[in-house]
Amino acid sequence: MRGPRGPAPHSIPVPALDNNLNPDDSRQSLYEEFLSEVVRAGNQEAYFDEQDLVEIFDYSSDMDNYIAKMEVLLYGARHYPDSQPLATRRAWFYSSFGEMDAAAELNERVSNGGVLNELLRLTAEGASDTPATRSRLDAMVDANDDFADEELIQLVDFCAEARMLDWVERNYERVKAKCSYPQTFIYEYANRCEEEMKYGRAVALFEELTMMEPFTVDFWERLAAAQYREGLYDAALSSAEYAMAISPQSPEASRIKGMALYALGRDFETVAELMTPLLAYPEANDTDLSVLVGSLVELGRNAEAVEKIKIYMDTHPVSRPALGILITISPADGLARLREYAPRIEETVPVREWAMREYVEGKGSLAASLIGFCLDSGDISTYTRSLACEIYFANEMYPEAIAAGRSAVEGDPDGYLGYPALVYSLSMAFVRVGMLDEAREFASQALGALVEAKGRPDAPSTGSLTPVEAHVYLSGLVRYLFAFSRDISRPDSQIDPLKFNPGV
Repeated sequence: MRGPRGPAPHSIPVPALDNNLNPDDSRQSLYEEFLSEVVRAGNQEAYFDEQDLVEIFDYSSDMDNYIAKMEVLLYGARHYPDSQPLATRRAWFYSSFGEMDAAAELNERVSNGGVLNELLRLTAEGASDTPATRSRLDAMVDANDDFADEELIQLVDFCAEARMLDWVERNYERVKAKCSYPQTFIYEYANRCEEEMKYGRAVALFEELTMMEPFTVDFWERLAAAQYREGLYDAALSSAEYAMAISPQSPEASRIKGMALYALGRDFETVAELMTPLLAYPEANDTDLSVLVGSLVELGRNAEAVEKIKIYMDTHPVSRPALGILITISPADGLARLREYAPRIEETVPVREWAMREYVEGKGSLAASLIGFCLDSGDISTYTRSLACEIYFANEMYPEAIAAGRSAVEGDPDGYLGYPALVYSLSMAFVRVGMLDEAREFASQALGALVEAKGRPDAPSTGSLTPVEAHVYLSGLVRYLFAFSRDISRPDSQIDPLKFNPGV
């Protein structure tokens, strides 16, 4: 997202307290006029002077409108063939498509080049973070008294891409002092700090912007978002409320206020009221849904939460997070939807791998539902049944763990030993339900098979592990089984199934 720009050269400065206007208004009008007259109507005789075209091109960059930028360059080539600023932008246009040789050649033909030309030169050379590069940037700042908006944007972008944001930080005050509209520089730097997850610095920068323009709603929204990401939920709530005071219908401010309240565990009724309208927007995302559903569950309105998820899924692209929320709240509804969406889900991440991810991230209940779906769908590979045994055991679903583990052992008597987690989970699941005889028998069987197979060329496979890794894993499994067999053979009265931990 590009930042705000200073007033266009031909515009009248906007009063700071007028929140219905902003410095981009005149530039946007110029942009819209160009789109209407030249891009849509094809009127190449509509009048735009050279500076107008520069402004339109730069605003088109903000809008990510490559068609408009191309049309500006074509119009400029016809009406202002000797324009140096337009030649510079044409070179940047080439570079945006990776045509660095053409960009560099055109850039060198600009006779009175400035900051943009030097930055493009550095980019074309593949300049990296070296003392020489920093020296050239320092010289660029020394040589300029008033940076234009596009120059500031490209300067920050270059430093970010070259992993040199620390240069921006060290030269922050010096560059800012040479900006007639420093808001562009501050905003662009704050954007890049957020991308680098330097949220504390982004907060300070957006706070500075709100002090410079206290009635610009975008600055308050961005401040609130950065504060939220930094975990400053009370501050984010305050900033979001300020944004809503300026623009009561602001979806972004409503979103951040709802998220902050939810994170603080406050006023779930208000959270639901704020988040519900957001789901009607095409831009609504999984986080919006998660916060809304979480607030409804906190209010005991589970049936309503399920309906909201279904509506969201019917009006937005297939989403694993949304489906996961539905499965967690209403397994029957969720698994029915999963059967419907499984082919599309599998195109990105197989359901089995999705189960693994959720398990590793601590979402055991969802992981158990997903791995159960895999088993029910006919995936009876040893890996899947081993993973199911482990997930079920971790969720204290011991009968299910035993069923999955037994089926893995019976279905692959020569290969199950290649899954140490299966051996551990199954043996411990037996203990947890008091099936000590079965635990002893399984441990003895597994240990005997391992000792007999150790060192053979056809020793149990351990998937993608290297031979040394496999040796370490299987040796560890042997030691575990020795300890387990020893400890499980103690008198039953000495074994507390809930606390039993072999070898300890």
